[in-house]
Amino acid sequence: MLLTYPLRVAILSAEINPFVTCLPPGLSAGRRRQEGVKNMPNKFSNFFRLNAAAVITDGEGRVLAFERADQAGSWQCAQGGCNDGEAFLDCFYRELKEETEIPRRFLKLLAEYPSLLLYEFPKKVRDPKKGRGQAQKWFVFRLAKGGTKSIDFNGHGKPEFRAWKWTTMKQLTREVVPFKRDIYKLLCKDFSKFLK
Repeated sequence: MLLTYPLRVAILSAEINPFVTCLPPGLSAGRRRQEGVKNMPNKFSNFFRLNAAAVITDGEGRVLAFERADQAGSWQCAQGGCNDGEAFLDCFYRELKEETEIPRRFLKLLAEYPSLLLYEFPKKVRDPKKGRGQAQKWFVFRLAKGGTKSIDFNGHGKPEFRAWKWTTMKQLTREVVPFKRDIYKLLCKDFSKFLK
């Protein structure tokens, strides 16, 4: 179920426990992707960590999926946490390079989701560093030919991923961890015109 709340309610009320929350566009940061998270704290009230993520398509209906190194059979889109003051778009380019070695020059930005999407971690995996969950800014990119040739999961420390594949967004929605599934369903619908 997708719920919409004002930011202060989603953050301040411990009684509200949305599985995934869509926040209004105004909070996604002043001047949108260029302004990013400037002057915003890295966590929302120690619950939701700012994060940038993207659906990367080949322009032929397929999306690039990555299998988590720590959880065999769990596939997802590329994503990563924002540093303090880092714009969402800059965060995504940095995280994608660190985790996969795909350079920015192979990516063409097609769209961005107009608001932040939140998901909560299961209670057993929450901790002070990860917080209650992630507040994500989503983008959709087209990957240029040859972009996958640079994929290397061992470029920066402990690998986040173990494998990659081209798949459909619908199939990826079935293979992502359950607590992210509602966001993927929403993106499958709202980014559909870019995934044909």
